[in-house]
Amino acid sequence: MSDWYKVSRTDFTNAGGGRIVRHYGNLRAVLQNLYPTTNWDPLKFERQTPNEYLDDVTRQREFLAKLGAELQITEAS
Repeated sequence: MSDWYKVSRTDFTNAGGGRIVRHYGNLRAVLQNLYPTTNWDPLKFERQTPNEYLDDVTRQREFLAKLGAELQITEAS
């Protein structure tokens, strides 16, 4: 399922999925609705993260923790 993060809206639309993506608004919403048991990470979808997603302090901390792990940051100083 993680390969879906690599698919752009344009790719999906060009493959014939334009109608379904218009129905849901974006590819992330399509996948969340059709595969609700999958834990989709909104931050992995290119330019499809809702603006209000990172307004929550808990999500900001999760984002920084994930980014810190990827960048191998071990101390926040």
